[in-house]
Amino acid sequence: MFFEREGYQVMQTLITVGIIVLVFALITALLIPVMKKMTRDAQWEYELRRDGVTVQGRIISRHEFQDRGTHSFYLKYKYAYGGVSYEHQNEVQQSDYEAHPEGVEVNVICLPPHPKTAHLLINGRLDGRFPY
Repeated sequence: MFFEREGYQVMQTLITVGIIVLVFALITALLIPVMKKMTRDAQWEYELRRDGVTVQGRIISRHEFQDRGTHSFYLKYKYAYGGVSYEHQNEVQQSDYEAHPEGVEVNVICLPPHPKTAHLLINGRLDGRFPY
Protein backbone atom coordinates (compact mmCIF):
# COMPACT_ATOMS: atom_id res chain seq x y z
CA MET A 1 0.00 0.00 0.00
CA PHE A 2 2.81 2.45 0.84
CA PHE A 3 4.54 1.86 -2.51
CA GLU A 4 1.29 2.33 -4.43
CA ARG A 5 0.78 5.72 -2.81
CA GLU A 6 4.39 6.74 -3.49
CA GLY A 7 4.08 5.66 -7.14
CA TYR A 8 0.89 7.72 -7.48
CA GLN A 9 2.65 10.80 -6.03
CA VAL A 10 5.58 10.35 -8.40
CA MET A 11 3.17 10.09 -11.34
CA GLN A 12 1.31 13.25 -10.23
CA THR A 13 4.62 15.11 -9.88
CA LEU A 14 5.73 14.02 -13.37
CA ILE A 15 2.40 15.12 -14.86
CA THR A 16 2.66 18.51 -13.13
CA VAL A 17 6.24 19.02 -14.32
CA GLY A 18 5.22 17.95 -17.83
CA ILE A 19 2.37 20.47 -17.88
CA ILE A 20 4.69 23.25 -16.69
CA VAL A 21 7.25 22.40 -19.40
CA LEU A 22 4.51 22.28 -22.05
CA VAL A 23 3.11 25.67 -21.01
CA PHE A 24 6.62 27.18 -21.03
CA ALA A 25 7.26 25.74 -24.51
CA LEU A 26 3.97 27.14 -25.84
CA ILE A 27 4.65 30.59 -24.40
CA THR A 28 8.15 30.54 -25.88
CA ALA A 29 6.81 29.44 -29.27
CA LEU A 30 4.35 32.35 -29.25
CA LEU A 31 6.88 34.94 -28.10
CA ILE A 32 9.63 34.13 -30.62
CA PRO A 33 7.75 35.57 -33.65
CA VAL A 34 6.74 38.63 -31.64
CA MET A 35 10.33 39.24 -30.54
CA LYS A 36 11.59 38.80 -34.11
CA LYS A 37 9.09 41.38 -35.37
CA MET A 38 10.01 43.81 -32.59
CA THR A 39 13.70 43.39 -33.38
CA ARG A 40 13.11 43.88 -37.11
CA ASP A 41 10.97 46.98 -36.48
CA ALA A 42 13.62 48.41 -34.15
CA GLN A 43 16.27 47.82 -36.82
CA TRP A 44 14.19 49.61 -39.50
CA GLU A 45 13.55 52.50 -37.11
CA TYR A 46 17.26 52.78 -36.32
CA GLU A 47 18.15 52.76 -40.03
CA LEU A 48 15.47 55.36 -40.80
CA ARG A 49 16.88 57.64 -38.12
CA ARG A 50 20.45 57.12 -39.32
CA ASP A 51 20.06 57.01 -43.12
CA GLY A 52 16.51 58.13 -43.86
CA VAL A 53 15.73 60.70 -46.53
CA THR A 54 12.74 63.01 -46.25
CA VAL A 55 10.63 63.38 -49.41
CA GLN A 56 7.27 64.96 -50.16
CA GLY A 57 4.21 62.77 -50.34
CA ARG A 58 0.45 63.12 -50.59
CA ILE A 59 -2.39 61.47 -48.69
CA ILE A 60 -4.35 59.40 -51.22
CA SER A 61 -6.86 57.71 -48.91
CA ARG A 62 -7.86 57.30 -45.28
CA HIS A 63 -9.82 54.68 -43.41
CA GLU A 64 -10.85 53.66 -39.94
CA PHE A 65 -11.05 50.16 -38.56
CA GLN A 66 -13.18 49.30 -35.55
CA ASP A 67 -13.44 45.86 -33.98
CA ARG A 68 -14.22 44.73 -30.44
CA GLY A 69 -13.16 47.83 -28.57
CA THR A 70 -10.26 48.79 -30.84
CA HIS A 71 -10.45 51.77 -33.12
CA SER A 72 -7.57 52.26 -35.55
CA PHE A 73 -6.90 55.04 -38.04
CA TYR A 74 -4.89 54.63 -41.25
CA LEU A 75 -3.47 57.06 -43.77
CA LYS A 76 -2.43 55.81 -47.20
CA TYR A 77 0.04 58.00 -49.00
CA LYS A 78 2.00 58.18 -52.22
CA TYR A 79 5.56 59.42 -52.56
CA ALA A 80 8.39 59.28 -55.08
CA TYR A 81 12.05 58.49 -54.61
CA GLY A 82 14.66 58.05 -57.33
CA GLY A 83 12.05 58.63 -60.03
CA VAL A 84 9.89 55.72 -58.81
CA SER A 85 6.47 56.19 -57.22
CA TYR A 86 5.53 54.24 -54.07
CA GLU A 87 2.41 53.84 -51.95
CA HIS A 88 2.38 52.99 -48.28
CA GLN A 89 -0.08 52.94 -45.40
CA ASN A 90 0.53 53.60 -41.71
CA GLU A 91 -1.58 53.54 -38.60
CA VAL A 92 -1.75 56.98 -36.97
CA GLN A 93 -3.34 58.64 -33.98
CA GLN A 94 -6.89 59.89 -34.36
CA SER A 95 -5.81 63.56 -34.15
CA ASP A 96 -3.32 63.08 -36.99
CA TYR A 97 -5.93 61.19 -39.00
CA GLU A 98 -8.38 64.06 -38.62
CA ALA A 99 -5.71 66.66 -39.49
CA HIS A 100 -4.73 64.97 -42.77
CA PRO A 101 -7.55 64.81 -45.34
CA GLU A 102 -7.06 63.27 -48.76
CA GLY A 103 -4.88 65.38 -51.03
CA VAL A 104 -2.84 67.07 -48.32
CA GLU A 105 0.95 67.05 -48.68
CA VAL A 106 2.98 65.20 -46.04
CA ASN A 107 6.61 64.53 -45.25
CA VAL A 108 7.69 60.94 -45.75
CA ILE A 109 10.95 59.43 -44.57
CA CYS A 110 12.29 56.47 -46.54
CA LEU A 111 15.47 54.40 -46.76
CA PRO A 112 17.49 55.06 -49.94
CA PRO A 113 18.59 51.41 -50.34
CA HIS A 114 15.02 50.21 -49.72
CA PRO A 115 12.61 53.08 -50.54
CA LYS A 116 9.53 50.92 -49.93
CA THR A 117 10.45 51.17 -46.24
CA ALA A 118 8.79 54.45 -45.34
CA HIS A 119 6.94 56.23 -42.56
CA LEU A 120 5.04 59.45 -42.28
CA LEU A 121 6.86 62.24 -40.51
CA ILE A 122 4.16 64.15 -38.61
CA ASN A 123 5.18 66.97 -36.27
CA GLY A 124 8.67 65.50 -35.87
CA ARG A 125 7.34 62.01 -35.06
CA LEU A 126 7.42 58.81 -37.12
CA ASP A 127 3.80 58.04 -38.02
CA GLY A 128 2.90 60.77 -35.55
CA ARG A 129 3.77 58.45 -32.65
CA PHE A 130 7.49 58.04 -32.11
CA PRO A 131 9.88 61.00 -31.73
CA TYR A 132 12.25 61.33 -34.66
